[in-house]
Formats: sequence, structure tokens, C-alpha cells
Amino acid sequence: MKKKILIITFLFLSIFLFSPIKLEAATAYIKATPSKSTVLVGNKINVTVRISSSVPIGSWYYNLSYNSSYLRLNSGDVTVVDSATNSNIYSKTYTYTFTALKSGNVSVSTKNASVLSFSESYMTPSISPASFKIMTLAQLEATYSSNNYLSELKVQEGTLSPAFNKDTTKYTIELEPETEKINVSAKTIDSKADIKGTGEISVTEGLNVINVVVTAENGKTKTYRIEATVKELKPIEITIDKKVYTIVRKDNLYTPPIDFDKTTIKMEEEDVLAYQNEKIGVIVGLKSEDNEIDLYLYDSIKNDYKKYIAISFKNSNLYLSDNHSQIPVGYKETELELGDNLIKAWTYNKNKNFFLIYGINTENGEEGFYQYDKKNNTVQRFFDDQIKDLIKNDNFDKLVIYVLGAVVGVLIIKDIVILITKIFKKKDVVEDVDLTRSNKKKNK
Repeated sequence: MKKKILIITFLFLSIFLFSPIKLEAATAYIKATPSKSTVLVGNKINVTVRISSSVPIGSWYYNLSYNSSYLRLNSGDVTVVDSATNSNIYSKTYTYTFTALKSGNVSVSTKNASVLSFSESYMTPSISPASFKIMTLAQLEATYSSNNYLSELKVQEGTLSPAFNKDTTKYTIELEPETEKINVSAKTIDSKADIKGTGEISVTEGLNVINVVVTAENGKTKTYRIEATVKELKPIEITIDKKVYTIVRKDNLYTPPIDFDKTTIKMEEEDVLAYQNEKIGVIVGLKSEDNEIDLYLYDSIKNDYKKYIAISFKNSNLYLSDNHSQIPVGYKETELELGDNLIKAWTYNKNKNFFLIYGINTENGEEGFYQYDKKNNTVQRFFDDQIKDLIKNDNFDKLVIYVLGAVVGVLIIKDIVILITKIFKKKDVVEDVDLTRSNKKKNK
């Protein structure tokens, strides 16, 4: 192979040395181009060498030039001697692959270059080297930008407050009623920074928080927060215990109650969202001034609202009511924690496993006391007969205890009397013996 290159090189040089050469004003360009401007130590980089001209090129020759202490050549010929096969060739490209060995500024170029046109005229070669940097990972990361600022932040459907400033990261905006989508756009100061959280954003009535996150080239983040509030359509205000609430019109803002059907009711000449259960009544959603939503049982005749608290058990759902008039005899009031609710309950003899609660079954409408089994998380109706039987059984148990106590007491007293009698009898015998002995001594 080397011998072949030497022969071709000799023939090529012979053309220049011994053949009459026509000088031509056209210029040949030999340009080396790297595949990237920076390469990490140990990684590979490609360099292309392109020979071109405005006239057809005929033959060419060059040697590749590079610093072997920084680069190791993996593929490509260092010496290139080549020629065109027809008169329609205006350029030729060669690709070289290198491995970066150590950090520094390097270049790959050509030397001893010669180019002839297809008409065998000598062309002046213009050489352009490929320059790039070799860096370690630490050196590369040190060059990354930390700029994570926005140059612009907009919401198409309104105006942000305060006016945008790259150093201000919290904004508010009010949107028209029934707005469901908004378009958020932003631009970064540094083109290498990345943005997330823009584009078309879905919103609902009330407060919506939108976070636009900017990530700098070095990974550092900055969050711009937009609090977008969708205004209500002519809010219907309700006052309960001197607190102001508004009727919730949209069904996606809270979870519908179990065993209730969706409906509408008239309020201030407007149809508003409600849920109805034939056994219990009508429920509406009310939003507080703190934007918290709770369900309330609405009595349209009395224009009265009661907070709807329903508990789901394994076997049924109960709406907790305060309509009870008489507490079962023997039961004491206590508090019971069920889920997020602290409710009123009653216990008998401080039993920690069973409690009485008062409510209405949302499925069948049965109202009354229910016995709650804390261990199994179940409830069952608790009737007056059960209460009487429980009290009767309890009284019987107490009577048995009293009778047994009395019997035991009598037996203990009997044993004490027998013991005392024996002690006195023994004492009398001892005294008789002593008296007899005393009389005998006197007779002597």
C-alpha cells in the first residue's frame, strides 16, 4: 500500500515538475471542519477535509497535519493523492476520526497541498484548519451558564400583576368567568436555558397555580409562580353563623356525595348545581372565603343550611344527624374520631370497641341510633329493645354479683364463728386442767 502511494505521489509530482502547467486564476479551497466545537477527553471527534473549487478539479495532493500528543487518529489516510474520474467533479470530501487525549486548544489542517484543475491547470490552494477545544468534564461544566432568568412572561388572556421583571417570581392574574384554558408564553435571557410549564394550561373556577420552571445550562432552576383566579359568574352569597360563603356552580370542584343524584335548584332566579337524595334532601356545595369547599344540606322552605357529614363504613353510609331526642339509658356522651371528623357518640360502661352514633342511612333512609363496631368498621341499627335487654342483662349480672358476694360473706362469717368457738372451747379445757392441778396440791 505504501509503495502504491509512493508511486502515485511520484507520478503526481512529475506532472508538476516535468509537464507544462497552465496557470489558472481559479482558487482551490481545502477546508477542515470539526463535528463539534468541544470534545471531552477520551471521546471521539470527526474532522472532514473538503477540497472544492468553482471549476472542475482534476487531481490533488495533501498531508494531514495534527498534534499527536492531543489527538490519536483512528481512521483516515494521513497522505491523500487522488484524482477526478470526469469533468463534473467540483469537490471531494474526506472524513477522519480522532480520539481526544488531553485538554487544550487544537487544530487539524493540511500541508504540502497541491491541486490541479481538470484541464491540468495549477490552482492556488486556500487552506482553512479545523479548530476546537479538548476539555475534561470538570472544565466543561465550569463553562456552563447559570443564567436561569426569563426575559419575558405573558398570559394571552390577561395581564400579569405586577408587571414582569426578571427578578420577580410571583404574579397574579384575574380571568373572566367560565375561562377553561389559558396560554402562557415565556422567553429566557440565555438561549441555552430550558423552560417548562408554558403552553396551553387548563384552569378551573377559583385559584389556579401555574409554575413556570427555568433550568439553566448548569442545571440550576428558578420557578416563576402565576396565581390565576377564574372569577365566578355573579356569585350567590350565603351567610352562615356570620361567615360568608358562595354557591359552587361546577361539579368538578368537589366529590359528589354517595347515594345522591345530580340535579339543579333555583337560587336568585338561576339554576345552580345540587345533589338530591329522596330520603335525606338536597345538598349544595359552599365555598368559604378561604376557598375551602364543604357540602351543606339545604332546606329551601326554612332557607336553612346544615353541614353535611357522611361517614362510609364497610356495610353502609351514614349521614350524621343531631335530630335525636332521647339518649339511651346508661349511655354516656363521648367524642369519636372517624376519618377527618370528630363526631358525637355514646358509650356504655366506657366500652372502647362499640359506640352509638345517630344518623340516617343514605341508601334506605332509616334514621336512628346505630351501633358502630370500631374493630370491623361496620354499623347496624340499634333498637330500644336491644337497649332494654342490655340494661336487663346488665342488672341481672349485677344481681348475680351481689348474691354471690352475699353468699361468700355468709360463708366467711360462719367460718369465723366456728373458729372463735373452737378457740373458746380450748381455753375452757385448759382452765379446767389448771383448776384440777391446783386442788390436788391443796389436798396434799
